Amino acid sequence: MRLSTVAKIGTVAVLALSAAAIHGSWNAHAQAGINAPGTPPLGFDMWCQEIELLPPARCDERRTTDVKSYEQYRSTVERFQQERDARARREKEFTDRLQRDPTATGRTQAGSPR
Repeated sequence: MRLSTVAKIGTVAVLALSAAAIHGSWNAHAQAGINAPGTPPLGFDMWCQEIELLPPARCDERRTTDVKSYEQYRSTVERFQQERDARARREKEFTDRLQRDPTATGRTQAGSPR
């Protein structure tokens, strides 16, 4: 094999391993319930090591730029969660209205029939 062919194969292998590592990281976050409703965003240390993939020594330093980046991440996650929760409430209210029994009285709609 020519050297350029070996280099191409090596590059493809590195890219494939990188993609697998990223996919595994996202799966771990999903299994941990990171995106579950009511789940707080990751703490700084987990964000630094798991999302940013920085070495632990740098995460321990808590550089100003890293802390600012984390705060932006946290703000974005919280805003996303609030929007998701509001959308879920609206969808539930809409579904409840669609599934309402038109023959029920006001008393039985508010709770179980008595």
